Amino acid sequence: MTIRTDRTEDAATVDGYVRTKVSADAIKVQHVVSSVEYLLPKNSVDVADVFERIERSKNTDELPISEWGLAQSSLEDVFVSVVEHAEHRNGDDLEDA
Repeated sequence: MTIRTDRTEDAATVDGYVRTKVSADAIKVQHVVSSVEYLLPKNSVDVADVFERIERSKNTDELPISEWGLAQSSLEDVFVSVVEHAEHRNGDDLEDA
């Protein structure tokens, strides 16, 4: 799930909303200026419920967002993520040596 806000200072509000109203298991994978991307475990969310909650709350003080989107990861996305994670861990191991 990707959420964009009009102001960078709204990211903390959005983060709290996602973790309490969408999924406590949400993982923030990227935060660039006013765009925040979360990984939502498939077994912890109902897509229809996410749409309803976000649409009902958007552009309020509870959820000050300008746009949002929800997408299902492809197998390629998962593979790239695993490889990047492994490379990051290997880099940490090399620095410790």
